[in-house]
Amino acid sequence: MSRIIVDLEPLYRLYDGGDVQRALLKQAIALEIAGADGVFVYTGPFSQARAKTLANLKANLGITLTVRVESDQEWIETLLDIKPSMVVFGLDGSDQDNLKENIIRVQVANILAAVEIPLDINSVKQAARLKADYLMLDCQRYCAVESLNEEIEELNLISKLASLGVKLAMGTAAKGDFSRPKLRKLAQMRTIEEYFVGLPLLSESLVRGYTDTLQDIKAVADQSRH
Repeated sequence: MSRIIVDLEPLYRLYDGGDVQRALLKQAIALEIAGADGVFVYTGPFSQARAKTLANLKANLGITLTVRVESDQEWIETLLDIKPSMVVFGLDGSDQDNLKENIIRVQVANILAAVEIPLDINSVKQAARLKADYLMLDCQRYCAVESLNEEIEELNLISKLASLGVKLAMGTAAKGDFSRPKLRKLAQMRTIEEYFVGLPLLSESLVRGYTDTLQDIKAVADQSRH
């Protein structure tokens, strides 16, 4: 069964300037009740306020908390204390030895380590050399294409990269603003374990509510795997 992880960053921006911690937790709990398998948050530049928000989410949610971080040592130390379910690093041109060391530190703390990559074979191999547990494929380009030929080309590339990730002993996640048709086609390849979704789901939920929206998205992802 596919896991649906909801990106909270649009809500974080919406509530910025107000009581972010309380408002974000309220929405995250509502998503948990509605059937989300986890939530996803970016760290951004280090701040005590955002660190407290992440700690609050971890302490009060019964679903997974995934955090996207740059190679910022202050954040790394903070996340080792918070212990989210997964920490996602970027291949951002930073020192690879430092990145590998941070990945090892996270894993030693029993936190899964993922690497977010562009749709590129060399990036998959680089993630494998870093001993990442998961690949996170940035599928935004696939979400944006309009022509059928471009869509097929992107799907074939995603399938190739996901299959390579599996062969290299890494789990695979996909992140993007997926429409229903795009998600349905992507799920048919059956190698992607988690889908990180954000703004489209949150926008639709304003009209339909979290429960109906999440149930529909899960049905699309799971039916495509049968």
